Amino acid sequence: MQRNISQLNFLQRRSLLISCYEDGSIIIWSLNLISNPKYLFKLRKHMQAISSMVVHPLKEDLIISGSFDKTINFWLDQSSPSSQSQWQCIQTINQHQDLVYGLSINKEGNTLLSCGKDNQILIMQGSRQMEWQIKQKIKLDGEGYRIGFITNRLFAFQSRIPRNRLFLYQLDENTQMFNKLQDVIVEGVGGNQTCAIFFPLVYIDNKQILISKNGQKVNLIKLTFSQSNQLFNQIQTIDYGFQPNGWLFGTVTQDGEYLITWDQKSKNIQIRSYQEKIIKQEQN
Repeated sequence: MQRNISQLNFLQRRSLLISCYEDGSIIIWSLNLISNPKYLFKLRKHMQAISSMVVHPLKEDLIISGSFDKTINFWLDQSSPSSQSQWQCIQTINQHQDLVYGLSINKEGNTLLSCGKDNQILIMQGSRQMEWQIKQKIKLDGEGYRIGFITNRLFAFQSRIPRNRLFLYQLDENTQMFNKLQDVIVEGVGGNQTCAIFFPLVYIDNKQILISKNGQKVNLIKLTFSQSNQLFNQIQTIDYGFQPNGWLFGTVTQDGEYLITWDQKSKNIQIRSYQEKIIKQEQN
């Protein structure tokens, strides 16, 4: 029986592939056996489709999944160095009142963001060994599909309502709470064009570029950091043409050199390579 895949993720250090499905299941595969595929583990706790998934960035032994069933599950590999992997659901957070749309974890793996249809952002802190606790709830004017860390002190949230807005939140060093810093206008939704989930925000650290899908367009936003503020400059917009259901999906390679997309209109996988634009200033 064929099932729709909603999320894919690679565990580079462990040579594993994780696939998530619309029936709520998670399957873990070995990349070493990909020529003769047979899954290693099947995890099942969600009751509805898995909408988002992140992996702990340090040891890759913690999988965090968000679902349309309003829950966030934490799956830990509890094996020892001498035993085989033993993935278990160690915690469930059920503080969202509606569908969970997006997840993001910071580089240290101790802060997790989530957004959903219930018009709120949850900010959670924890670790692989300790239970995750909700530190902050941010009430929103509308729902959003995409959320992502830029630095430990800065994250972006793209709203679906209001349209065409990317909001930046910054950590206040005194209160240790995130506050809205500014919003950036992005292109992509208008007229009959809608947007869809399953294309997370991606920040390319070595290029300081944030990639944000919105409707039928992918926006590339250049970030410039200074001691006093951050500057955001939209440097490119890729228009894929009208997408009846907003079905434009994609990701970026880890080095940020290639953007891979699939869209409903062309029904093709498209690969674009990054090219640095060098602006030469004329000398007087």
